[in-house]
Parts: sequence; C-alpha cells; structure tokens
Amino acid sequence: MAFRIPRFLWGSLLTVLVVACQKVDKTPPVVVVLDPEYRVALGQAYQERGALGTDKEDGVLDTAAVVADASRVRTDSVGEYPVYYYVTDAAGNEDSATRFVAVYARTQDYTGTWAVRDSCDTVLINYAAVAVLDPLDSTRVTLSNWRNRGPGYQMRLQILGRLGNSINLNDTLSDFTYIGNSVLTYGSTSRFAFDLPFDQIDSVSFQSCVSQFRKP
Repeated sequence: MAFRIPRFLWGSLLTVLVVACQKVDKTPPVVVVLDPEYRVALGQAYQERGALGTDKEDGVLDTAAVVADASRVRTDSVGEYPVYYYVTDAAGNEDSATRFVAVYARTQDYTGTWAVRDSCDTVLINYAAVAVLDPLDSTRVTLSNWRNRGPGYQMRLQILGRLGNSINLNDTLSDFTYIGNSVLTYGSTSRFAFDLPFDQIDSVSFQSCVSQFRKP
C-alpha cells in the first residue's frame, strides 16, 4: 500500500526542503579601514576615522556592525599605535583589521633649550644650546652655542621621517663640516632625548664625537 503524505503536512515539508536547499553563508565580511595613513601631531587629540564593513551577501554593513578599539593610542608620546576593527555580518561571520596611528613630533617640538653633553675622545663638555625654527626650511632647527662656542656658532638639524623622529646633521660651518644622524630615544609632551653620533671634519683632521641631547 502506497504511503500518502497528509495534505496539511505539505506546507511544512516544503518549508523544510527550501531551507535545506538554501546555501549557508560562510563568506566573511571585509573591513575597509578609512584613512589608513592617519597621523596625529604629538599632544593633539586622536579623532577616530572609522572603518566600513562590506559583505558579499549583505552589501555595505551598518556602521553599528563595526566595532573599533582605540584604547592603545597614546598621543602624549611619539610612536605608532594600533587601532583594531571588528565586523560581523548577518550570518555571524567575522573579520578584523588594524590601523596604525602615527603620533609624530613636529619640527617645532625640537625648539627650546637643550642640555647637551659632548664627548670627543676623552674630552667631555656640558653646556646649554638653544634651538629655533629655521626660517628658510620648515624641516630644520638652528642650534645656537653648538659645541659650547657661543651663540654665534650655529648649526642646523634636519627632522625627517613619518614619526618626525629621525635627526640628520650635515652642515658646514666656518671651521668644520659636521655629519651625523640619529633617532629619538624618547619623545613626549614632557621630555625629549636623543644621542647624536657625528663626525667633525676639516682639511687636516677627523674626529668622531657624540652629543647627548636632553630637553628639558
């Protein structure tokens, strides 16, 4: 005897068959980080640039689907800090992405009075030098009393790099040419420090020295 499915069960059976034939969404969404090269000047407030979530099935996701975690960003100290983004689509699939926020030192952050200690061979000199913005080059500061030789003895430091933490010295004064480079060992809203190895060169002599810069 043939088995017959009661008419009242046909609707439920069709629903089960449709659901069973539907493709399960296992494709994760994608996080698109906005303004990925974001930089913040030292001491300024971080402003979240956000991210978008896109999904093959759902299209552009609602902004509420993207969660940002910027808890590790510190704008009081030069460095690169991660911001994490997490997104979930309607099917529960997840994705994540990371933005690195560059907190950078501006050239003007190098101005002011520095405590300097020069070491050339066995000779040590401690003195104060004053740095001001160079009027002809926004990437340079002019340092007065260089080598403790009076306010008229000046040389220029060039500030480079994504973080403004690279210091370059390539300057020819009346008696010597100075060449050297360094990076900040510490740069914050309250304190700067770097050690600058440099070569002191003239027509008859060559000497390797180190200047330790501390501010304040």
